Amino acid sequence: MIGAMSVVSTKNALIGLLSRGRDRAGTLRQPVLVSLTQPFFSDISPLALFAARGHPVTYRTFWGRPDQDFWLVGKGSAVALTSSGATSMDRVTDKYHTLLENAIIEAPDIHGVGPVFMGGFRYDTQVPRDITWRSFPDALMTLPRFLFTWSNGARWLSINTLVTPGVDAVAQAE
Repeated sequence: MIGAMSVVSTKNALIGLLSRGRDRAGTLRQPVLVSLTQPFFSDISPLALFAARGHPVTYRTFWGRPDQDFWLVGKGSAVALTSSGATSMDRVTDKYHTLLENAIIEAPDIHGVGPVFMGGFRYDTQVPRDITWRSFPDALMTLPRFLFTWSNGARWLSINTLVTPGVDAVAQAE
């Protein structure tokens, strides 16, 4: 669990970033990505957090490199970038760069924190799809709403969200 004081300071920091994001979204007349990363104080393991269901339709992602003491657990979806066809990787990459261009990001310069997208690409769009993959697009990269990172003994929580013009920052932080 995050301590009560950390929850209050994280909420206040998030409200401030969401307010800045709302202002920028109003100026640009388009949604703006806001990402806040804070230390995460818990003894929960990455696998236990991933397995914890919460809401039954919550999108979950997992990446682990045990030999490097590096784990990512994503809960929920703030943004999903999808595309299909021969240039799907290029189109998703362009969408990613456009999204980050105006983003408001507050995160330490540490690998695996902040707006980290998780997903995959179909590398050969000419080969017929296996039945398992028929309902998936050729490219799908998802930015978790909550990204938990374990790296070299430290734990981090990144909160990612899209902010629209006129949004109530306090309500969105809740």
